[in-house]
Amino acid sequence: MGEKRDYYAVLGVGRDAEGSRIKKAYRKLAKKYHPDTSAGNAQAEEKFREVTEDYEILSDPEKRKLYDRFGHAAFDGSAAADGGPGGHYGQGSPFEDWFRQGGGSESGANLQAEIFISFDEAAFAATKSSVWKRRRGQAQKPNR
Repeated sequence: MGEKRDYYAVLGVGRDAEGSRIKKAYRKLAKKYHPDTSAGNAQAEEKFREVTEDYEILSDPEKRKLYDRFGHAAFDGSAAADGGPGGHYGQGSPFEDWFRQGGGSESGANLQAEIFISFDEAAFAATKSSVWKRRRGQAQKPNR
């Protein structure tokens, strides 16, 4: 398919189009390019796939916001390597990516600690440290 075209342009609608207008435009084009109505026409099949992909993005409010903000990069998984928006699409919260490097449960992922800080420490970004020792497969805070 080569270079991707603007989703709005493919469907023939403006960026301010409402959902019903997008749906109507999609149905018209889907009917025109559907493989059942254009059997053996490879270009029509490709166009049908393109129109369907565009509709899937523009008909979903969250995906549409991402597309409006980041363009095609929002759904390009390779953008994730550069920290781009593609890394977050369909993979849960961006916070999960920031706090979990890799997949699955990590060592210490279920540890919790209660830390008390003053207002001044919170307001001026104080740092606190704590030492943990692992005993019998569990991390335990040493007595001080």
